[in-house]
Amino acid sequence: MRIIVSRFDGWCVKCHTKFSAGDRIYWEPGVKPTHVDQSVCVASVAAPKTPVARIAVENSGVYVLPNGDIVKVQATKDKQRTYALRWHESPLRALEAGGRVRGDYQYEQGLVQQVAAEGRKMTLEEAKAFIVKYGQCARCSRHLVAAKSVEQGIGPVCITYFKSGTSGASVLTGAVA
Repeated sequence: MRIIVSRFDGWCVKCHTKFSAGDRIYWEPGVKPTHVDQSVCVASVAAPKTPVARIAVENSGVYVLPNGDIVKVQATKDKQRTYALRWHESPLRALEAGGRVRGDYQYEQGLVQQVAAEGRKMTLEEAKAFIVKYGQCARCSRHLVAAKSVEQGIGPVCITYFKSGTSGASVLTGAVA
């Protein structure tokens, strides 16, 4: 590794602070630059991030918060993390739906941590009540059409998710947000 005078502004990979053009840095082709003065790095290194409680991907599903809010936790496309969507009623659409209240799930930043800390999995009975009230599945948001599914109050695929549900205490992971 060589000590050079930086020609451009950049970021130290050790302490993630900015260095300016004209500062002395350690540099090597293919390696990110660092400060020459290690006291700069030591002084500016932030405290390590504390782990944030998250819900594991395999425990995605529908949760209920203590205030009664319904939250759907889903895995990201790469199946590495989870995020949460809160159910919001849309009372303006109630008339066009023939008396049923409608709604949809909306993303809220940081909600998955709240669910991990306070939420519990929705029970099968609560899911059936949700379907009766809103006319759609709490998990997949589909409308029930098949006679057996309407009679049961839930579809054949989603019923397996509610029967295999676990308590909120066992779904936490120590992943950093």
